[in-house]
Amino acid sequence: MVVVGDVIASKIIEKLVEVGFDYAADQFFARRRRMNDELQRLKDALPRIQSVVNAAESGQGEITGDDLDEWLWQLKDAVYMASDVLDDLDYTDIQKRAEADAAGSGPRGSKVSGFISDSKRRVSKFSKRAFKSDPTLEKLRGAVKRLSEVAAGVEVFNSLVTERNQQQQQQQQQEQLRETGPIVRERDVLGRDGDRKEVLQWLTRAPIANEDHEGISLFSIEGLGGVGKTTLAQVVYRDDTVQSSFSIKIWVCVSTRFDVKKITGDILECAAQRRPDVGGLGPLQEALEALVSSKKFLLVLDDVWNDDDLSSWQTLFAPMRCGLKGSKIILTARSKKVSEMATLALGGTSKIILTARSKKVSEMATLALGGTTNESKKLNPLDKSDFLSLFNRYAFAGTNPHNHGKLQSIGEQIAGRLGGLPLAAKTIGALLRSNLDDSHWTNILQSSRISDHGPQRDGVMPALMLSYYYLPKHLRPCFAFLSTFPQDHRFLKGDLVLIWMALGFIQQSPQNPAQTPEDIGSRYVDELAKLSFLEQLGLHNTNPSTQGREEEYSMHDLLHDLSSKVSHGECFTFVGNMSINQIPNTVRHLYFETGDLGLLKDMDKWKNLHTLILKFNGYNDEHAVAFRQVFESLESIRVLRITIKEMEVLPCAIDKLRHLRYLSVDHRFTRLPSSICKLYHLQVLACRNIATSSVLVLNNLINLRHLLPCHIPHGNVDGIGTLTSLQGLSFSAGAYKLSELKDLRELQELRISGLRNQRDGEEVSLVQLRDKKRLRVLRLEWDDDSDAAEEYEKVLDCLHPPDSLKELEIARSMKRDSKCYVWNGMMIVMQQRSMKRCSIASIRLIASRNSKLHAWKHLPSLGKLPYLNELRLDSLTGLVQIGFEGGFQQLKILQIWDCEQLEEWSGFGAETAPCWPLFEYLEISRCPKLKALPPLPLSLQSLELKRVGLSDSPTFFPATPSSSSSSPSLTHMKIAGCKNLTSVAGLLRHRLSALMMLKISCCEALADLHAEEGFQHLHSIESLAIEYCPKLKMATDAVALTSLSRLTLSGWNHITSFPSEEACRRLTSLKVLRLGDMGGLMSVEGLKALSHLAWLSIRKCPKLVQAAAASIKGKEEEEEFTLTVSTLNVDDPLLLHVEPLRKRTSVTDLCKDKRFA
Repeated sequence: MVVVGDVIASKIIEKLVEVGFDYAADQFFARRRRMNDELQRLKDALPRIQSVVNAAESGQGEITGDDLDEWLWQLKDAVYMASDVLDDLDYTDIQKRAEADAAGSGPRGSKVSGFISDSKRRVSKFSKRAFKSDPTLEKLRGAVKRLSEVAAGVEVFNSLVTERNQQQQQQQQQEQLRETGPIVRERDVLGRDGDRKEVLQWLTRAPIANEDHEGISLFSIEGLGGVGKTTLAQVVYRDDTVQSSFSIKIWVCVSTRFDVKKITGDILECAAQRRPDVGGLGPLQEALEALVSSKKFLLVLDDVWNDDDLSSWQTLFAPMRCGLKGSKIILTARSKKVSEMATLALGGTSKIILTARSKKVSEMATLALGGTTNESKKLNPLDKSDFLSLFNRYAFAGTNPHNHGKLQSIGEQIAGRLGGLPLAAKTIGALLRSNLDDSHWTNILQSSRISDHGPQRDGVMPALMLSYYYLPKHLRPCFAFLSTFPQDHRFLKGDLVLIWMALGFIQQSPQNPAQTPEDIGSRYVDELAKLSFLEQLGLHNTNPSTQGREEEYSMHDLLHDLSSKVSHGECFTFVGNMSINQIPNTVRHLYFETGDLGLLKDMDKWKNLHTLILKFNGYNDEHAVAFRQVFESLESIRVLRITIKEMEVLPCAIDKLRHLRYLSVDHRFTRLPSSICKLYHLQVLACRNIATSSVLVLNNLINLRHLLPCHIPHGNVDGIGTLTSLQGLSFSAGAYKLSELKDLRELQELRISGLRNQRDGEEVSLVQLRDKKRLRVLRLEWDDDSDAAEEYEKVLDCLHPPDSLKELEIARSMKRDSKCYVWNGMMIVMQQRSMKRCSIASIRLIASRNSKLHAWKHLPSLGKLPYLNELRLDSLTGLVQIGFEGGFQQLKILQIWDCEQLEEWSGFGAETAPCWPLFEYLEISRCPKLKALPPLPLSLQSLELKRVGLSDSPTFFPATPSSSSSSPSLTHMKIAGCKNLTSVAGLLRHRLSALMMLKISCCEALADLHAEEGFQHLHSIESLAIEYCPKLKMATDAVALTSLSRLTLSGWNHITSFPSEEACRRLTSLKVLRLGDMGGLMSVEGLKALSHLAWLSIRKCPKLVQAAAASIKGKEEEEEFTLTVSTLNVDDPLLLHVEPLRKRTSVTDLCKDKRFA
């Protein structure tokens, strides 16, 4: 299949026609007539080209075939050729402006669009030379001629499209809109409860009697692609019992490339939460051996394909043999042979979970472990009932299925043809819910891509292909491009958007010209995720120093297969030991990871590359020559990402890449060549590790939108004020003049540091923040070593942020009290316009933590800001009072840290009942003088108080008629180090039925939890920890928490016995129990009633040890075992003789040491 992208192609053809007509107007008669005829034919053919391309990419079977594919390839090549020509014209114009600027004439820094903004003026410079040879203009004529020739072939396919469109119009006339209803609640897994229990039983069961295995056992989950192998592994991996049964838990996605070094590194990174510094396989294996030595670990190897390389399996498993008995591995695979190979490689009783597509994979893994212990579970498709429930969950998400009787009937027929594969339900369901009308669902039912036997015969791919055909046109090239990256690649949202922008995939709407390409691209990612083509993994920490976090996504391997299918011949991933001859000559986007940089000499075969992502370790002079050849041959490159260690200088020949829009260099460079200033089309320059001594000459890069990281070393950029397209900038007032910010009107994020050097209000006013209509984030930084408060107030008075500002951060402070300063700094936005128009959503005030400042005693009424949803106050050591006026109507997050003098919130009382109605998260830490909090709203979900001077816990506002719930929404509560706190009745006397986690620790004065009253409503509590509250008394026998799964009690010296057997029977879900520092504890006999207990730890209980020692005397025979746990952790072996531990059975992990896991 060939993906052209009719939206992109149309834009290029329309621009070419516009430029071509302007050019022809200045030619002599014969040439003008020839040119006009070709242009008119091209213009007339454009609607038919659009129609055929759209039909082909929509999977309409009537017009598929080799002839169409060949025509589409010709069209795509011609469109790319036209794009290069237009780029060349644009480049030449910018170059002439730059040369004129350098000579001292012409306006500097004028904005230039991605294509030609004023084609007639531009082309006339060349077209006057009608009788002279001009290469660029010859290319223009050639592009017009080539597209005109290709356009002539469209008629062959157009009649089929016209007929198809008529049928669609008839169907559309019958469409009816449907109502939406209540949201359908999702469950974690449908139809897999039996499978889940089977794997969990394997993970937690005791060794068989007299079993003498020393190594690792293996469990493989096998089945078709899309059947739910990875989902099942994830469910058991996150189970509470599993969480508490292993010292180390590791998840690694292996995929098709079985690289032992990479997998070993990934294992270490997952276990240690950081990438190992060592480079070779030997040091990595030694580090892994040290990590798992004498520890019980769980390793999940997901999506494994290697079923024929026993040596690699054995090398991978070698460091794991020293793991503690009971360690386990799970493998998921499509092939039985994979698990058999893994079983041969294993050599003991550790348990491994692998997710693979083949039984052969697990066989290979077992061979590598050198043992025969191998259990497997073939995951079959879901049965009809469970699959239909899952299908309806996705197809009717956000609506009530019972309101769509006819759609339910059609959906049942569609579900019956999807082979019971969950991935098919997810993708087809997402496609259906995008359009809840009968004709849309009927079209999908009747599609040749979903037949009665398709899914069973070919797996899930036909269903996925149908979903692709129904993708909006603007998303198709974006999705197809993703196959350039290897399987299981993790995409950062912002980076992906910038690459799409550089490739021209992002189309700005004429109806909304103010919307930036970055905003549109972000929406593209959201749409692909909503349609299940991408899966959001969470937030990735991109910059620890600034707490920068960015959304991270992945793509299911079958969807990667789909992307590869639709982009065949255009996108290619070259990794490992592949042959260079495998790269097709038609490739446009290439991921090239190799250990032999000498292969670069063959790059001239792919002159039409638009994307090159190059990864290599090591670099020398010979490679530098190869790089120059690469730069000279890749004439059409738009995106270039280089990750090469030891490459200190980028070759000067980079200026040959006239079309380059995205340049990323991931390893440390000493400098960039001055020739980079000739990359006039460059939009993104990412040099994250460039040496601070390097000076960037960027003044001609007027299309540059992103300089990453946006923090620029002082004085290292020449002509920063000419980069008028910049979206973000970190600017030092000590290294540049503030007036250089004047023309940077496109900025969305601005950080100004070194403001202590600015005392001239006139200079500051030249920043002209008010004119930066897109500015969303503003960070202002002062140093601590100045006393000139009056001058700073003048500076702040002159900044005047625009209405668009959403986030404001003021960092550090001054050495003197300056209430006026805070008012000017924080409220200046509100002074310039009314409170109702102020759009700031986030405010952060941060002082230097190592300076004891006595400033900012009072904050203004920030609650009056109508859009404020996040407020963070950090290290404001002089702050005494926070105003509550206004009620914080939109506030969701409040964090107060290290405000040592904070005493009160002013302005709240009975009349402020409607305050903070959307509040969700409150964290207050190290505020020892704060005596009271205002009433909390029922919407609060998380509360954390640490070292706060409260004597009584806060209470909740009563429910109002407009409240969405009559009880609190609180799910997580932590209270620690509040030494004055005597009671938490203010919280617990409310019905905290949603509370899932409660932890109270180190509250010296806390005397009563009112458990009899407050705990009876904790219907959702799963985790409870009460530690080191010496005065606390609680009638533990009265506690009946049926949902509690994890309980920790520490420092309860007055307790002599654990709750009675009768009380323990009410803890029906308890799986994990920790008892520590219980000086008076003498009996734990109640434990025998905990039927589901899996993990038990007892430490620092001296009287219990004495009781155990006394019980040994006179005991000659062992009694029958009655206590069943999988993990038992004690700090004294005598505890094994106390009742009921002496009757233990099924203990698979026994730890007798001084640690408290």
